[in-house]
Amino acid sequence: MGEFKPLDNSMFGDQINLFTGEMRFVQTDIDLPGNNSLPMRVTRSYSPGAKTLDLSQFADWDLEIPYIAGTYGKSGWVSTAGPRCSVPRNDIMKASPPSEYVLADGGSNVGFAFDPHFYWSGNSLHLPAEGTSRMMVLAPETKAPNDGRAYYWSTASRWMFSCLPSTSNGHPGEGFMAHSPDGTRYWFDRIVSSSAGTMESWYGVDVYQYVSRMQLLNYRALPSRMEDRHGNSVTFAYFNDKPFLVQSMTASDGRSIVFRRNGTAGIDVDAGGRTWSYRYANVTGQRPKLEAAVLPDGSSWSFNMGPVYGNPLNGWRNCADYVPGLGPGSTFSITHPAGATGTFSLNNRLHGRTGARNTCRPYAASFFPVESHILQVLSVDRKVISGPGLSTLSWDYRYSPLAASLDTGQHIACQTTPCPETRDVTVTRENGAWDKYTFSQKFGDLEGKKLREEHASTTGVVSRTDYQYQRTSSGSYARAGADPCWVCSKEEEMPKPLSRRVIQQDGRTFTLQVEQFDAFARPIRVVRSSSP
Repeated sequence: MGEFKPLDNSMFGDQINLFTGEMRFVQTDIDLPGNNSLPMRVTRSYSPGAKTLDLSQFADWDLEIPYIAGTYGKSGWVSTAGPRCSVPRNDIMKASPPSEYVLADGGSNVGFAFDPHFYWSGNSLHLPAEGTSRMMVLAPETKAPNDGRAYYWSTASRWMFSCLPSTSNGHPGEGFMAHSPDGTRYWFDRIVSSSAGTMESWYGVDVYQYVSRMQLLNYRALPSRMEDRHGNSVTFAYFNDKPFLVQSMTASDGRSIVFRRNGTAGIDVDAGGRTWSYRYANVTGQRPKLEAAVLPDGSSWSFNMGPVYGNPLNGWRNCADYVPGLGPGSTFSITHPAGATGTFSLNNRLHGRTGARNTCRPYAASFFPVESHILQVLSVDRKVISGPGLSTLSWDYRYSPLAASLDTGQHIACQTTPCPETRDVTVTRENGAWDKYTFSQKFGDLEGKKLREEHASTTGVVSRTDYQYQRTSSGSYARAGADPCWVCSKEEEMPKPLSRRVIQQDGRTFTLQVEQFDAFARPIRVVRSSSP
């Protein structure tokens, strides 16, 4: 079911976005090899602070399969143009949902129009190996395959989407056919949904005060089939009473994985003649939590996640970006089947952006920013690994001071002038050695891109790497697409590939310089050099 390899510091599957400090855990329990490269795996993921969905396969842990996701209002997953997939290529605003007019409580003749920018952040493609990327409508200049199909959507990594005329589970409307860069096709034609809470708008005063409430839904387009360019395939089946939970995965080469639910107690998974058991902790009034994953040899993962407090503000602030208060931090632990325990401490933290747009939109009697200048994130502060026969290992994360400003030049939270366009995080280990990572935080200009990393021992810096990126295409490549989300950053529309990397180590300098890119922003002429 997998190769034997020594355990290392990533044994818990923790993945950290060093730009924000956000954490995600990804753990693979089952990996069935076959005669083709299509994956047959049971991989679980957990994001601290994220809202637990009914769509999760293992209580509060998700099954890592590809899917498309978006949050919509009372009209459901539709666009202003009507269909969910085949939207006009030359009018990206028609790809967004329609404005939702909701009557006030009590049957009043007055109501409130919830514009899509209040609740819709676009659609995204989730891939187990790559994470989440935004889906964009093809811009007129976007390069698309010339194979006779009509394409409507794309991602920054050049996934393309054509449309299916119907769904596989009877949900009204279209499905999506995704085409990966390696030629694998995915039938995203199973449309399911889960509650995303209620959005409210209060307006008026005294006896003339009204409230309109709109139910929000998290939608997913799940796969029914994936097929590589040689005709090898994997099909997905789902439970009838829980249409968002996978019941089985079956490959054309004979591999299969079967899920068997045990009520509220958990779920068993059969693969390759062996069984993995997942047990839930059930507390009255709370959603179940994954408590243990028992492997076929009797060893097990155990999870003591406790309460994890995410962002109580749900991203909304007033136009001055006033933050009324940060939520409490969280500490939780995971024990590996080998006996080691990882303890993780996180805190709600503020991260700034430099030069964010100073644009606000009305929401009932208040105004809210189109782009927040200050972002609240549940960020990791400390990671500790301990256990029998182990020397305790630790990593402490320290972030640079908050700095944020508007494109008007107004400083929101800057200690220096001009306001810093970068921020960094320093990771210090138990022996005093450290690593420092510097990122751009300039809105619309390499935001989130890593600019520098430094590695040091207790005696000083041992290596430094600087990164530069191609800011303009110079006509060699075009936009990957047009993001129809009005309140979202447009960073992914235009590729900004690595153009230069300089490593300084052991008294020498090693340089990689990209001199030419192809039509998809891939390097086709690279020069490597060193000095002295």
